[in-house]
This record gives sequence, structure tokens and C-alpha cells, in this order.
Amino acid sequence: MKGGVTEKKWKCDPNSTDDLPLTPTHVNNAIPNDILYIDDSKGVHCIENNEEPTISLHCYAPPYRRCKCYCEKTGKQFTGTATFDSEYGTIKNKNLVHFDELYGEDEK
Repeated sequence: MKGGVTEKKWKCDPNSTDDLPLTPTHVNNAIPNDILYIDDSKGVHCIENNEEPTISLHCYAPPYRRCKCYCEKTGKQFTGTATFDSEYGTIKNKNLVHFDELYGEDEK
């Protein structure tokens, strides 16, 4: 792995239809060889690059195709589709989750 990431966690009920609180309950900065873990009983999380380039490995067990997602800016939830963002440096499936649904504007 290379670079660093910031993990933000929010405590929430996975069966709730309520919006996500806007303030994370925990923030963790990770460096190469750190291991981060989350499951539904712990809440939800997001991972952000701290620097460029960053390479991280995400493993999901059991595998899934769709999951509940939240917009960090609004707390609104929606159903997302698990996909590869890139393969061999080429962006794939760019339009499966529309940028404006998450951020209220078109991708620049």
C-alpha cells in the first residue's frame, strides 16, 4: 500500500431510514500497513486519500453488489452499487453513482 487515508466513522442503526449525523463520531488517519475494519454493528465509514498517489486495498466479506450509502454533506441515504472505480489505471463505471447525487453539482 502507498500513501495515507483518513477514515471517518458514524455510529448509526443499519436498519434505520434516518439521515446520517453530519459530524463523524470517529476520525482515524491511517498509513501503509495499517488495517481498518468496519461492519454494520460498528456503523458506517468513508475513506479519503490524504495525499496523491494513494493505493489501498479494500476487502469485503461476504461480497455484495449493493449497499446503503450516505451523502456526507447532507446525511441523505441512497443505495449504491459496488464496482471497480478503475482497472489498470482506466476509470470504469464512472456513471453508476452520479456525482451530482452525492454533491449537488456536476463532476468537473
